[in-house]
Amino acid sequence: MIPYQKNKKIGVNVYSIPLISIIPLDKFEEVFLPNNYDFVIFVSGNAVRLYLKEVFEKKISIWPLNSIAAAVGPATAKAFMYSRYIVSDIDKIQILFPNEFGNIYDSESLFALLKHNYSLLRKRILVVRGISGRNWLIDKLKESGCFVDICPIYLRKKELLLRSQLSIISKIYSESKEVIWVFTSNEIVSSFFLNLKHFYKNEFFEKSSFIVIHYKIKEFLESCFLGIGFKDLNIKICDPVEESISFAITSD
Repeated sequence: MIPYQKNKKIGVNVYSIPLISIIPLDKFEEVFLPNNYDFVIFVSGNAVRLYLKEVFEKKISIWPLNSIAAAVGPATAKAFMYSRYIVSDIDKIQILFPNEFGNIYDSESLFALLKHNYSLLRKRILVVRGISGRNWLIDKLKESGCFVDICPIYLRKKELLLRSQLSIISKIYSESKEVIWVFTSNEIVSSFFLNLKHFYKNEFFEKSSFIVIHYKIKEFLESCFLGIGFKDLNIKICDPVEESISFAITSD
């Protein structure tokens, strides 16, 4: 567990806790090259980074201009646009992502955007993801007449915290009036409960509040707490971008 210096400007002590590790998968099929698809959909920043590294270092030298890159939200789109493999050609590349005020950044918003702007019938689409996830989006694309391939590029693995890391968390709680947890996926929530079972006591929850980036993560977090007998939680929902997370941390 290390201090997360990037957010030092917001005036609170911020720590990065390794509850999930991302493990790249070795297998990559030639058919998954972007020039074989009308759209390449990225579900996360990790999907962007690992896919671009794979295709640019081993297969291609430039992103094909007839392939539209799509992302589930602005953070994922930003990872694509500012990638060292893409940034010099970004003005030539089409990239699509939900980015209007009031949008929820998820599969539903991206699918609505695709349906509104394009005829999807017979379009070839590649979904770059981990070994699972985004099944709703994949099913809806197939129902719309798309040919969909799935490129599993990484594995998410729950990490078990060391005793020394758990001791640091305990020390943080003993020295703080409030501890805010930021969760960006259900997998991280699951790992949180796996690691912190022995913290389940009233004083822990009285000091704890939570920030999540999607209402589905909020629902999952609430169900996990309900399973151990707690229901009065302070949970905020914010956009999955650093500015929104920072504002949620510092606002009342």
